[in-house]
Amino acid sequence: MTKRATSEPSNGLVKRQAKPQKAWKVEPSDFSKLCANPIRKIVDGIKKPANSSKMLIPLSLGQLNTHLLLSCWMGRSMKHNGYIHSAGSEAARAAIAQHYGNKRAPLTMDDIIVGSGCSGAIEIALRGLLNPGDNILLPKPGFPLYQAICEAHQIQCKFYNLMVRLLYHPLLAKDEIYGDMVFGGNAFFPMATLTKTVPVVAVGGLAKQFLIPGWRVGWVMVHDRNEILKDVRAAYFKLSQNILGANSLVQSSIPDLLTPIPGSAEEQSLVAFKKRYFATLEENCKFTIDALSKIPGLKVVVPQGAMYAMVKVQTDILTKIKDDFDLTQKLLDEESVFVLPGQCFGMTNYFRIVFSAPREVLDDAYSRLAGFCERHQ
Repeated sequence: MTKRATSEPSNGLVKRQAKPQKAWKVEPSDFSKLCANPIRKIVDGIKKPANSSKMLIPLSLGQLNTHLLLSCWMGRSMKHNGYIHSAGSEAARAAIAQHYGNKRAPLTMDDIIVGSGCSGAIEIALRGLLNPGDNILLPKPGFPLYQAICEAHQIQCKFYNLMVRLLYHPLLAKDEIYGDMVFGGNAFFPMATLTKTVPVVAVGGLAKQFLIPGWRVGWVMVHDRNEILKDVRAAYFKLSQNILGANSLVQSSIPDLLTPIPGSAEEQSLVAFKKRYFATLEENCKFTIDALSKIPGLKVVVPQGAMYAMVKVQTDILTKIKDDFDLTQKLLDEESVFVLPGQCFGMTNYFRIVFSAPREVLDDAYSRLAGFCERHQ
C-alpha cells in the first residue's frame, strides 16, 4: 500500500501555498514624462570617442573660468545664510531695477522677481503667462529651453522665423541675458524702451555678462506702465514661493555688480573687466570668422555680439557629410572637437561654435576643422 503525500504539517494545520509577490513599482508623474530638453535629445545621441590621441576641445558651451569677481562676495557668507524674500532680497531687486530701468522704461523693485538662474526666470515668466492648451510663438533659431518648459506644461509651441520690426502685436517675453555684449558699432536696445504701450516681460541674469553661470541667479523684469500685467506680476511673486527664493549669498553680490558706488575702485574694476572681456570676445569673433571663412564647405553667419557663431554646412561641397549631426559626430570621432549641431536650435545643416576659449585653443580647433573638411569633400 502506497502512502499518499500530504501538504498537511504534523500539527494538523493545512499549509497554504504562498502567493508570489508583485514587483513594487512607483510610476513617475505625467508632468515629468513631458519634461525633455530638445538639446539633450540630440546631444545625448552623440557618442563619445572611446580612444583618441588628441585632446578634446569642447566648443559646445559658453563657459569661462575667472577669479576676477571673487572679491565681490568673499567674507559675506556669515551674513547671508538665512531665508530671504522668495522673490529676492530687497537690495538685489532694487539694484536690478536701478541698473536696467531708465526714463523710457522705468522699473521698481516690485517689478523684479529673482529666480534660480535665467533658466529659472524663464520658467517663472512663461508659467505666469500661459496655461495648458495655450500656444506661443517661438523664434527659430532659438534657445531650446523655451520649448522644453512649454511642452512640459502642455503649452503648444509654434516656430516662426521671427524678425521683430514693429510692435504692432504684443511681444510679452524677451530674453536679454546677453545685454550689452555687442561688437563694433552695434548697440543694445532693451525691448521695453521701444514702446510705451505694449507690456514687456524681460529676463536676464549674471551668467553671461559676468562669466559666472554656476552662480545660478537670474531675474524677471516686468515692464508694464499701463497695469496690463498687474495680475501676472502678482502671479510671478506667488510662483517664486515654490523654491523659497534663489541663492541668498549670490544675491548679496548683485548691488556691488550692478550698482557700484560711482567713482569707487569697485566701479573702476568692473568697467575695466567688462571692457577687457568684451574686447577679448570681439577679437576671438574676428579670428573665428577669418579662420572658418577660409575653409571650403563652411559659411559663417557673422555674429553681432555674445560668444557664439552659427556655421552653415554646405553639403554640396562636403559630399561625405550627410547633415549637421553627422558632421558633429564625425568631427568628434576624428578630431576630438565638440560643437553643437544646429538641430538643437531648429537649424538643420548648421552647427554652433563657441569662441570664448583661449586663442591658442581656438587656433588648434580650427586647424583640426580645416583638415576634417578637406578630407570630407
